Amino acid sequence: ERGDEMPATGNGTTLGWASSANVGTITSISGIGGTREAIDTSDLATTGGREFIPSDLIDYGELSIEGAWAGTTTPIAGAAEVVTVTIGTTAGAKAWAGSGFVTSWETSIPMDDVVSYSLTIKCSGDWAIS
Repeated sequence: ERGDEMPATGNGTTLGWASSANVGTITSISGIGGTREAIDTSDLATTGGREFIPSDLIDYGELSIEGAWAGTTTPIAGAAEVVTVTIGTTAGAKAWAGSGFVTSWETSIPMDDVVSYSLTIKCSGDWAIS
């Protein structure tokens, strides 16, 4: 039985920067998560299957942000800063925060439509959800 948990929607999600500003409205944020390497500890005495231990370090990857561009500049040349994604409100707000910096930024300028942008933030160091 699943209980009374309510799935979260993305509505109400925000992206905050310690010192920079958003470059427009946000329609999508993806990439929240992380990976940890498996270190092979197998040796010549290993039988049956390889043996592994978890790496001590986690790579929190990258955040991909998409939206409608507001004509403002991106912090692509800026230093790493605290980035906070506050996720939705239907299941109670959760904040995903840590240090990050912009590694790529691109705009799309279609005829007779909204100018859109996408940017990528590389997560650095520890990130936490609260």
